[in-house]
Amino acid sequence: MNRKIETIREGLSPRTRSSLAATQVNLRDALAVWRRTVEVHLRLWKMNLIAPAIEPVFSVLAFGWGLGALVAGKVSGISYLSFVGAGILGLTVLMRAMFETTYAAYFRMVYQSIYDAILATPVDAESLAFAEILWAITHAALDTLIILIVLVVFGAATSLWATLAAIPLLVGSLFTIPLTESIDLTRALLTGRFLSRHAYEAAYLVISAVVACEWAMRSLRKRMVA
Repeated sequence: MNRKIETIREGLSPRTRSSLAATQVNLRDALAVWRRTVEVHLRLWKMNLIAPAIEPVFSVLAFGWGLGALVAGKVSGISYLSFVGAGILGLTVLMRAMFETTYAAYFRMVYQSIYDAILATPVDAESLAFAEILWAITHAALDTLIILIVLVVFGAATSLWATLAAIPLLVGSLFTIPLTESIDLTRALLTGRFLSRHAYEAAYLVISAVVACEWAMRSLRKRMVA
């Protein structure tokens, strides 16, 4: 255990360590780590842009127009194209965030030892974890923007509320198990059809996201420091 880790353990009282991990985040440090990840991403932006730009086009053509031409009626009161479009948008964005917070994060932590290098600086574990979460949201937001443009062009987004369709997806990307709630809210925003259950789904997403972020920050400290 290196000197910095021992200093952290000795310097923090049991009460401080047992408090909410979110209160230990230093936003300046977290933003510095986030900027580093963004700069790395920008060096590979051309390769990273291929999947979110091409995959939704083929998916909309195959399911929305291809298979959709065989569906005479509507699905849940909306066109099949809009119904499928929300699923394509939601699944792509949530999977992107899940990739960044699982495989990509594990690769940076274990194989590249980036986490060890960052924690050797004044940045603490909670700020590092928050920066990784922030980057996952940022990458998911970039994919959301690209795919939303595709859905608008193909006519899958029929409401002005579609500009807010990214919100439930970005909240859901913090805790990628609630696919149903995220995509259902996204579909409502794309079409402008809101139901009473959407309020409960929104509350569930927010609560799940807060709990998941707190758990993630505590888990990273336990693995890397404790």
